[in-house]
Order: sequence, then structure tokens, then C-alpha cells
Amino acid sequence: MSADVLIAGGGIFGITAAIAFKQRGLAVALYDPGPLPHPLAESTDISKVVRMDYGPDEDYLALMEDAMEGWRRYNARWPRPLYHETGVAFGRELGRAAGLRPVKKLEAGFERLCEAVRSLGYQASLEQVDSTGAVIASPTCPLRPLVRARREAVEIDRGMWAGLAACAVSGVDVRRVRCETR
Repeated sequence: MSADVLIAGGGIFGITAAIAFKQRGLAVALYDPGPLPHPLAESTDISKVVRMDYGPDEDYLALMEDAMEGWRRYNARWPRPLYHETGVAFGRELGRAAGLRPVKKLEAGFERLCEAVRSLGYQASLEQVDSTGAVIASPTCPLRPLVRARREAVEIDRGMWAGLAACAVSGVDVRRVRCETR
């Protein structure tokens, strides 16, 4: 086989490089001793990390935003998601720890979510609920100090509430959950 580029190793960096070269029209040969993806590779579990703490470095912040959008696009094409946003996983863990089970009625689900948050030692009250969603007030939100210090961490906070909502209400699309922590 003739190739323009030879890549040794089919881990996340090798695969990513192969895709990038292929998208540029080059013939690529990828060599790896094991099955692809390898079941023990870090890139095949839910441990993908996109750092949110680049602060004033706008170049890295732009790369982080591109990476997150790329993972979301890949997830949309895969039969099961391989990228799990940290806040969502954190929120689901909180929901499970509080014993939340999803229900179909919005108001009942969000009331149970607030009860679960209160059982974990934080304030939460349902202020509004309708067919489009709910407004929850949580002056002691566990991520509020982080979001106040680092505005870019609001995505982790949004993810936490999305994960909690997914545990409390059947059919919640976690991508539609918004968070306005101030």
C-alpha cells in the first residue's frame, strides 16, 4: 500500500492525526498492534477532558470551545455518546446519590430535584415550571463560588443542573438546559 503519511499508534492522537491528514486529501496508513479502538485506551472510556481554565489566553480558550463543539458533533453521529460533559456526569452522580428517579410530570420531577439538592445540604426552590422548563433558585449552589471566580466555569454548572434534571424528569435533553448562575 502506498501512503503519503505513516502513523504509528492508533490512540486518540494517532486517530486524530489520521483523520486530519485524510481530510486534507492525503493517503494515510495507521499502524497499531491491537484492536482499534483498544479497550484499555484512555480514549475509549468516559474520561475525555476539555479544560475550562485557560483564563485570559484567548487562543487556548478558542481551541477549547472548538474541541467541545467537535466532541458534540461526534456524539451526534455515534450510536452511544463517547464524550460526557463533566458537569453532566457530576450532576447525575449527585442525583443518584440523592436517590432521584425520573418521572414524567415536569413539576413533580423538578420538585423532587429541589428536594434532592436540599438533602445534599444546599438551598433549592422551584420558582416557575411550565411546558418549556423550570426556573430553580439555588442561592447556595455548590458551583456558585467557582462560577463567580471563573466565568468560563458556567458550562460545568450548567452541566451539573442538566445531569440533575436528567435524573429527575423523563426525556430531558441535557443540551437544552440553561444555567444563569451569577
